Amino acid sequence: MRPLEPLTVLVADDNEVFRAALREELERAGMRVVAEACDGVEAVDLALETRPSVCLLDVNMPGQSGLVAGAIIATALDETSVVLITAGVTVADVLDAVRAGAAGCISKDMDPRRVPAILDAVAEGESAFPRRELRQALDLLVPARLAI
Repeated sequence: MRPLEPLTVLVADDNEVFRAALREELERAGMRVVAEACDGVEAVDLALETRPSVCLLDVNMPGQSGLVAGAIIATALDETSVVLITAGVTVADVLDAVRAGAAGCISKDMDPRRVPAILDAVAEGESAFPRRELRQALDLLVPARLAI
């Protein structure tokens, strides 16, 4: 169980309007957005400074991508979970996210009211990958599945 303190979140996206909408949804759910970044370099610096429970990082940002930033954060901060967010999650996105040490990869077009529950689950040690893309990624990594 997560402590009673609000979940702390860093949100990184180069789109200010999207960032603000995420912040509003997360705060409405009782989470505390401790930092916002507009690129990967800033996200890493702020994550190291604020040590949030979860970093929600856009995959495609100018300068340093969310994938690179996520890998740095996941390596440096054991207590921080990384969730990547992108326009449409593909099998390649899932593979890249797993390689980067992310706990999840979600689509920007999902209902924003679902995001707080996903971040809560990730903070509790769950993973958050779209089921179909995760299955396909696993088939690429482990082609011989047991017939059940």
